[in-house]
Amino acid sequence: MIMANGYGIDVGGVDDIDLSLSIVDSRELLATHLARRLLSLPGSSPFDPEFGGNLRVFLQGSKSNTQIENHVNYHCILDERVSECKSSVTRSKDGDVVTIGITISPYLESGSYDFTLDLSGSNPLIISEGIWSLTQTS
Repeated sequence: MIMANGYGIDVGGVDDIDLSLSIVDSRELLATHLARRLLSLPGSSPFDPEFGGNLRVFLQGSKSNTQIENHVNYHCILDERVSECKSSVTRSKDGDVVTIGITISPYLESGSYDFTLDLSGSNPLIISEGIWSLTQTS
């Protein structure tokens, strides 16, 4: 079911379906979908053979921030709703990747918005303070 905003509608949740079955749409839906895309196994969607960035496995090797950022950007751009993606990696003192900040420019709106994928715990989370404030591009 596609809503008037053009982003679609889905049940919330990054790693699994939200137990309260909350409905997400608009920018929140896109951020959730991109997080799922990054964390899923390659080929895990029968409707999209390029779906799945396998980020957990990708991060197991020693990767530079640039390699991780390129991986994230590539998989986000595969979503037809995204025209541009820029990401930045933050590491803990021991070198583990803790968060990935993602800036998305959607085709449906002029401008961009930010969200953060928090990988510090056992279940990845989206920190979405910036999700509702669209930065206008000139």
